[in-house]
Amino acid sequence: MSLSHSGLPSAEIERVFAVLRFVSQQQEASSSSLSSLSLPAAGGSEGDTLNAGTVAAVAKGKAGKKVSDPLIIPEDVQNKLEAFRMAVTNIPVQMEAVQSARAALRTALRDAYPNKLEDVDQLCGCNVFLKATPKGTPHFMLRDVYALQAMHEVVPGLYVGSYHPASERELLHRHKVTHVLCCIDVMPRFPSEFTYMKISAQDMPGYNIAKFFPQTFEFIEDALIKQHSAVLVHCGAGISRAPTIAAAYLIKKLRMTAVAAIELIQSRRHVASPNLGFRQQLRAYQEELGIYPEGAEGARPRAGMPLRINNKG
Repeated sequence: MSLSHSGLPSAEIERVFAVLRFVSQQQEASSSSLSSLSLPAAGGSEGDTLNAGTVAAVAKGKAGKKVSDPLIIPEDVQNKLEAFRMAVTNIPVQMEAVQSARAALRTALRDAYPNKLEDVDQLCGCNVFLKATPKGTPHFMLRDVYALQAMHEVVPGLYVGSYHPASERELLHRHKVTHVLCCIDVMPRFPSEFTYMKISAQDMPGYNIAKFFPQTFEFIEDALIKQHSAVLVHCGAGISRAPTIAAAYLIKKLRMTAVAAIELIQSRRHVASPNLGFRQQLRAYQEELGIYPEGAEGARPRAGMPLRINNKG
């Protein structure tokens, strides 16, 4: 099994998100079945907008979209998924522990979803998330100048890039992007087709980018888990601001250290390099969440924090 530059098994990290999406899809299917048997409720919902806080602007396409219910994970699946998550994000990674945790997760999923055994077995297959470079990819497209203008998938559905892919409608649709998180002060390019969040961040070490972490976490979470789609986080060049926002999401979601989150992003997007001030803010955010490297002073509790979708902590 290949490891990312951070020493993390990137394929297994992708599996964590795939399991969350799978559970969310089952919940959505169950809710749809139940709602078809009941009368529609009168009136509208007041929770149909994002709490943008200090975010400069939120432009929403696809008006009237229903806000997803919080994800409810069966308790045994929750516990096994959390154990698996810790196994794949604790450095140094013990592959025997990863394999054991994955097997336990598979059993829990089979017990919870007996009508989806084939899907569960495929989801927990050993090599299902391993990838290879697509054949026929022109060599010139692998050079840094083109990598700078591209967007790169860090974990399933989470893309980081520059402004260029954000202006390419067909590219976004092809990758099933529904949400665009813009970290620079530009107007949404296709406001009627995508859900946007805009934060006007400055790429300076002294700039307080951490103030956006709570809102951007919820925005990315809505796309990846609740909407089963994809999100592009971009800035001007995709080097500092966008990778910082993506790293903050990974730190909270996967209980990773700031160093591990940055290195995971860099393993997918080599030009990513948050400035020193942003790195310090990510490290402070990590410590605020009670996340520490294994063996460090005040190390995080072994149980970690559950992977709850409506996590506010």
